[in-house]
Amino acid sequence: MKNKALFIKYESLTEHTRLQIEKIQDTLNTNFEPGEIIRQLPELIKSNAFSDGYDTQTLMHKIHGTEMKKFDWKNQLDNDLLRYIENNYHWWFKETGYMV
Repeated sequence: MKNKALFIKYESLTEHTRLQIEKIQDTLNTNFEPGEIIRQLPELIKSNAFSDGYDTQTLMHKIHGTEMKKFDWKNQLDNDLLRYIENNYHWWFKETGYMV
């Protein structure tokens, strides 16, 4: 079986939501209507389905670094973890246009 890892940039998800949902659908080999998911998002947010540890407005985890400036995440990681990420995932940062 082929490894079907899927990486989606946050910017791609917010700018091209339907296309990214279709990519998820293809990766998971499921049959659902992307438009129906998009249509239900506002109701899902209102339902507090993500309230356990998540901001109900943004659906981001409460410790998500939304207030950080570009590259501030590097200052939040210890050097060993930063080296691990750079050594093992440099290809992904380069491929997706994120600079490390």
